[in-house]
Amino acid sequence: MADTYFPWMDELKTLFQTVHTAAKTAELTDNAGQVHIYSELPEMIRSYPTTLITFVSGGDVYSAGGVQRAEYDIQVTLYVARASLPDALSTAAPFVILVKHEAAKNLTLSGTVEDFEPPMLPERWWSGPGNIVYGDEQHTGLIFKFIVRVNESGVYPVNA
Repeated sequence: MADTYFPWMDELKTLFQTVHTAAKTAELTDNAGQVHIYSELPEMIRSYPTTLITFVSGGDVYSAGGVQRAEYDIQVTLYVARASLPDALSTAAPFVILVKHEAAKNLTLSGTVEDFEPPMLPERWWSGPGNIVYGDEQHTGLIFKFIVRVNESGVYPVNA
């Protein structure tokens, strides 16, 4: 179902489905896995790889007659295994390159945003592979950080 509040979220989901498909094609995984956005998070991780896309924080700039801009800090958590850390490292590490390549090819999420990029250095845009807890289960995976900037001028009224 399309996201009516954040239409660009569907493009972000598609981007990570492409990452999953590339991982399967490269024989890093046995299947294309699942990608979930903030509004459809599963109760538990049932298959690998699974990617969860959630909000971390954000901000807005708006004024009467001026440009309205929103900035969203997004966390993308990629779960690759429930195995021990040494067993999962060989699966998780190549995802850094796959994600970087797909994200760099789509800086405007198919024209739905002004900008989609990792945070500026010196902040790191990914961490792991490492142990990540979801619910009450421990998995191995990676965490990616992105910033999404959207021009929302004309989307909602601003009165002086």
